[in-house]
Amino acid sequence: MNPPTFKAIMIGATGATGSHLLLQLLSNDKFVKITSISRSPLKIDKKNNKKLNEILIDHMNDLSSTETAWK
Repeated sequence: MNPPTFKAIMIGATGATGSHLLLQLLSNDKFVKITSISRSPLKIDKKNNKKLNEILIDHMNDLSSTETAWK
């Protein structure tokens, strides 16, 4: 039986607390995909993080462009 795997969607990964949480999720083998939704780019090496999906948006009041990430 395969161990369970998880996906995470984060809003706020560029902040002080969120950036630490993002690093913990990326280093955890149980998480196979982490999607970050933010207004500014992440300050980590995205090329070496294959499970990271970064979505940049203009305003947090309209998340319709992120719909596919929620499924």
